[in-house]
Amino acid sequence: MTNPYHDGNERMLYNAASFSMQYFLLPMEKYDRADYEFAGDFDEACSGNQTKRNGNHWREAQMEYRRKAALKVECIASKEDFDFFGIALEDVLDRTEAGMYFLKKAKELCAMTQKVAWTNVAYTLNITMLADGRVSFEFSECIEDYIVSLRHSLVMADEETRGPLEEFIQALEDADEDEARKLVSHFERNIKDERSR
Repeated sequence: MTNPYHDGNERMLYNAASFSMQYFLLPMEKYDRADYEFAGDFDEACSGNQTKRNGNHWREAQMEYRRKAALKVECIASKEDFDFFGIALEDVLDRTEAGMYFLKKAKELCAMTQKVAWTNVAYTLNITMLADGRVSFEFSECIEDYIVSLRHSLVMADEETRGPLEEFIQALEDADEDEARKLVSHFERNIKDERSR
């Protein structure tokens, strides 16, 4: 079997993975606090001061954090938490700049509260509506979750890109953790290079 990491199929993999990169592997690095009105509130929350005046009373942001693996943390937010930060869930789902900034900061809070050292390789995000109306944001850099998101992208892949993407997924499944991270890092670098052209 040909390994797509070595055989020059990066262009086809780029086409096949566009869906994953846009909806599962959201790039966070370009969203800067200076661009958003609510940045001060969020940055205060990040520093531990999570209290904000709302009318005649004070309210705290009370997002919950659960570490699920060495590189996976779930953040649960309520409508009140979104209100606290001045955004709506639609901002996240529509990938507005404010929504992306929220995700960037939520990921930082996950790291801070759960003592996680993100690697910035194999990043995925799973968003789930919970029965009680809250929203779960599961931030992960686990290779298994990355493979799942790539499998989701196969639904959008055309005939030309499906084969190489399946080979890439197989290569990740066959690799040990270190080699898989190298494969993903190389793959993500190629995606970023392709986008910057």
